[in-house]
Amino acid sequence: MTISRNKTMIKKLFFLFTLLPGFIVAQYSIKGNFSPAEDYKWIILYKVTPTTSVYIDNSEVDEKGNFEIPMDSSASKGVYRIVYAMPQEEYNFDIIYNAAEDIELNYNDEKGVEFINSKENKLLTSFTKSMMMINQTINNYYSNGNTDKKAFNKIFSTVREAQANFEEASKGTIASHFIKANATYIPSGYEDLQMYARNLKNNYLKHIDFNNPVLQSSEFLVQRMISYVFGMNPNPNDIDAFKANVNDIVNAINTTEKNYQKTLLKILWNQFVDIENETMANFIAEDYLLPIAEELKDSELISELTIYKNTSIGTQAPDFSFEILNKDDEKELTRLSQLDSY
Repeated sequence: MTISRNKTMIKKLFFLFTLLPGFIVAQYSIKGNFSPAEDYKWIILYKVTPTTSVYIDNSEVDEKGNFEIPMDSSASKGVYRIVYAMPQEEYNFDIIYNAAEDIELNYNDEKGVEFINSKENKLLTSFTKSMMMINQTINNYYSNGNTDKKAFNKIFSTVREAQANFEEASKGTIASHFIKANATYIPSGYEDLQMYARNLKNNYLKHIDFNNPVLQSSEFLVQRMISYVFGMNPNPNDIDAFKANVNDIVNAINTTEKNYQKTLLKILWNQFVDIENETMANFIAEDYLLPIAEELKDSELISELTIYKNTSIGTQAPDFSFEILNKDDEKELTRLSQLDSY
């Protein structure tokens, strides 16, 4: 009887040990569907870091629009980026991978991304949609010329309650970093539009920690930076307002690591280059970006910024020597600065 019981025990232990490796190397996956299916052929998955994106894997999108990427046990939690077309910087979206659940999503041209499975991504999406609806309510209140203080207090009571509920629900998650950083300004009492707009700007960056590596490893800080610089200046011709907004951003990020400062300011510089605002592009370069590039010995960036500045409208062209034919048809060395048209 004793021998029989021992054999039974050994069999049970053997069965448990054969299952154990499965628990240790348990995999999760990121899968989903793109529609219309014929518009998509592949997707690429990257892990986002503060200064770059690291390639992880790729997957074909089948004829029905489906894809799946297995995540092995070595995949760290964080923010990942799904690229689905070229150029990559335009056709992508971020997801949270917490290494504790499968992610399933649908992507549609018109609706964007919708999460079918993933508590954390669904929570952050729900928060974002809730805040958008509340902000629309605030906009409607002011645009209709409303001065009803009771209605005003009710709106911001809803904001306060929603923020608190989402922060509580997201405790211990990656999503909590974004939910806390996205907290909006809540007045302590009634404010007219002018006062509210002023206080909204003054508090816009209050909850954002530019040193937070989770926020750095996403598009969040970039989007907030651009929203502040451009969204808080209603007059696109007001250079002084743009400069003040840029100064505010620099003050907010000047405690971060230099490479990350360079990354953010280069993006902002590119924004002004794209809209052909040479004054602001050169202001960012001269006052902030060039000194950082020189400190980091980034010769490529130094060259790019210098060439742009030297070829900007209104900038004096660099003087140089060249040969011309004089009135006697003889070659003569002259300088650009000596030409009458210079």
